[in-house]
Amino acid sequence: MTYGITRRHILAASAAFSDAVLGKFICGPASAEGAKRIERVAPELDKIIDTNEPINQLASGVGGDNGPAEGPVWWKEGGYLLFSDINGNRRMKYTPGQGMVEFKKPTNGANGLTRDVQGRLVACEGSGRRVTREEADGSITVIAASFQGRRLNRPNDVVVKSDGAIYFSDPMGNAVPDQTDLGYAGVYRVSPDLGTITLLVNDFLTPNGLAFSTDESVLYINDSRRRHIRAFDMAPNGTLARQTDRVFAELGGAEPGVPDGMKVDSAGNVYCGGSGGIWILDAKGKKLGRIVHGQPQTTNLAFGGAERKTIYVTAGKTVYKIPINVSGYAGVYRVSPDLGTITLLVNDFVTPNGLAFSPDEGVLYINDSRKRHIRAFDMAPNGTLARQTDRVFADLGGTEPGVPDGMKVDTAGNVYCGGSGGIWILDPKGKKLGRIVHGQPQTTNLAFGGPDWKTLYFTNWNFLGSVSLRIAGMSVPAIKKA
Repeated sequence: MTYGITRRHILAASAAFSDAVLGKFICGPASAEGAKRIERVAPELDKIIDTNEPINQLASGVGGDNGPAEGPVWWKEGGYLLFSDINGNRRMKYTPGQGMVEFKKPTNGANGLTRDVQGRLVACEGSGRRVTREEADGSITVIAASFQGRRLNRPNDVVVKSDGAIYFSDPMGNAVPDQTDLGYAGVYRVSPDLGTITLLVNDFLTPNGLAFSTDESVLYINDSRRRHIRAFDMAPNGTLARQTDRVFAELGGAEPGVPDGMKVDSAGNVYCGGSGGIWILDAKGKKLGRIVHGQPQTTNLAFGGAERKTIYVTAGKTVYKIPINVSGYAGVYRVSPDLGTITLLVNDFVTPNGLAFSPDEGVLYINDSRKRHIRAFDMAPNGTLARQTDRVFADLGGTEPGVPDGMKVDTAGNVYCGGSGGIWILDPKGKKLGRIVHGQPQTTNLAFGGPDWKTLYFTNWNFLGSVSLRIAGMSVPAIKKA
């Protein structure tokens, strides 16, 4: 029998062979599953995870020679996990209590997955050599497929910033060179309107996992071959402040495993695969501990569960889950006056930040730094939020630097909050009245002071300023009327 072998078949086979060789090179030889355990390196780990917590295997037999299980992402609306089976060219769905089923096939060799600010699925298609978005009706929008007329290599991991910009890594080219290929591995930014693609950095050997710090001021990028994580401060235009490039953490060692997928929790701790398992680091890069799951490589991870206090891990052909104490999402809580009860009020913010009550305490304002807006909730009699009253009070984004952070309310009910270009002043209905432009890139917080509470003090990263007002601010502590 005669088979028609095309150049495309040769490229596909060669790429698969290259991936297999690379996997053995950087991960070490496959070995039998070792003893699972959680190791404490620093006492701060105890706040994040109990070393006695179980490492539960959820699934096996996914992934294979042509690619592992990868790209887990939690789908909060349905309470399930999606992840890529690159070898099977399919997307899998794991639902707690129900198990795993095939969700979609084919997927163009999809690898890393995430969701954008509108909740749509974004995928790095390795075989398709592109980054795509799945619309609500199931149609596919191509986010990026080429740069300066040359096709992308094999997009690997992707994150979305709160302004809608998409960042992805593109580490590997074809095994058989092509004159239309890019000659380097890169990390890119695609503008929110998908109109502009920008090369951010191209001096990595194998750029892989990406993650933002909780306030989006830092982008972490790991290099699988160099076995470390680098960190870059963000520039106001969404690119990298290249002069801030530094090695955040070295994750190599004698045991198999290299940096791959990476995530950051609500406290700013970084979770990343490395030698021997998943390393947990604080926001300064200090190693706090390691989750040893026994597989030769951690390919990716995601926070999931109702409170995002479960880590779901893809590791070669296996999927695990591990409970943690710190949420992978950011929440807003209430502590009772006697300190006996803590209540989660809301957990669907990306980065909840400043809080302020209206003068009569009938409304709680909460801003979201990543979404760049303020939301308002009427208060329930028991001190929780009347969730059905949730509304966007004001949008404070714009082209100038600055996002919502600290927030205060004056005695007339006007709201003061940092945003694009300075401090915005809004009336009780959210109408923008004016802006204090102090010339700094970010307003971190503010307070009323002075003998008559008519001085507004504000802080920036390295600056303290003040401005006089005609209306007094709410005193601290607020004096409630009988």
